[in-house]
This record gives sequence, C-alpha cells and structure tokens, in this order.
Amino acid sequence: MKSKLLPPNNYIAVLLERFNNSVRIYYGDGHREVSDEKVEDYILKSSKKYSGYKNPVFVYGQKLYPIKDQRDADCIWINLDYLDAEDEKYFKILKERDILDKAIKMFLKEKEIQLKMLS
Repeated sequence: MKSKLLPPNNYIAVLLERFNNSVRIYYGDGHREVSDEKVEDYILKSSKKYSGYKNPVFVYGQKLYPIKDQRDADCIWINLDYLDAEDEKYFKILKERDILDKAIKMFLKEKEIQLKMLS
C-alpha cells in the first residue's frame, strides 16, 4: 500500500551512506546517486531540536535517521517514514545491509513517540 502523502518515488531519499569522501543516496524508485557533499552538509544546523545521536539529517526534505552513532564511518541513515510505503525494493536494500530488524525497531519506537505526543 503506497502512502498518498509521499511524493513520487524518484524524489524520495530512502537511504544515505558514506562513500569515500562523499555520500551515496538511494531513492524510492531504485536509483542512486553519489554526491560530493558530506553527511555533515545534510545536518540541519539552524535547529537544536534536530541535533544529536538519534536525530535525523535532511535530504531533499526527508528525514533520514542514523542506524548507529553518526560519527561511525559505517553509519547508515534511513527514511523511517518510507517503511509505511511497504516498498519491496526498500526492504531488499535494508536486508542486504542487515539492518531491516533495526529499522523496524526504530520505526515502531518513532511511531510510539508520535502517538504519545498526540495524547
């Protein structure tokens, strides 16, 4: 089931990882690109609300959350909201990196936090 609130897949950043001295960004439609920027360029510096360990980086308007400490060289950032889209390509990418279980736990924890904020 595709979420009606999400933009077309080719505009949705689903995963970000460090690649040499740059970053590799994976999109919902399956394509990926390498950017000369660094992960630090995607951190929203103007807001203290989004700083720290489990806070997201912003890639083209989407929040991508770190799987582990952002300072680790092998840290991967994922789009938790896109798990709602139930996209098989996305699940395959997460399985290949052996982070699907971690992503699901993070997704459930984030949903719990959102629901508590509503009540």
